[in-house]
Amino acid sequence: MGLECKQRWASFRGQNRKYLKKLTTKSGQSASIKIPKWKYADEMPFVRRYMRERDTVTNLEYDEKGETDEEELLQAESEHDDTAEQEEQTAGSTKKKVQK
Repeated sequence: MGLECKQRWASFRGQNRKYLKKLTTKSGQSASIKIPKWKYADEMPFVRRYMRERDTVTNLEYDEKGETDEEELLQAESEHDDTAEQEEQTAGSTKKKVQK
């Protein structure tokens, strides 16, 4: 009996969390979307006081500038792409000169 109550309570909490999440609108989303009311919504508002978003965890490290390794990698790739484009343009202009 105790295990069943624990499972039911966990289910109610999860359903309540999902219902509340559906109620929040995203940036640019129309506020006129009709969301059907969950049948236990009126009985569960006391739970909101105990609900909170968890802190996010990251495995990225930040340097003194506040940039991550990923940002540095993207910047390096961008610089590499720019160099490759310049080399292609130089090679293309050399071919044109040879053909003339």
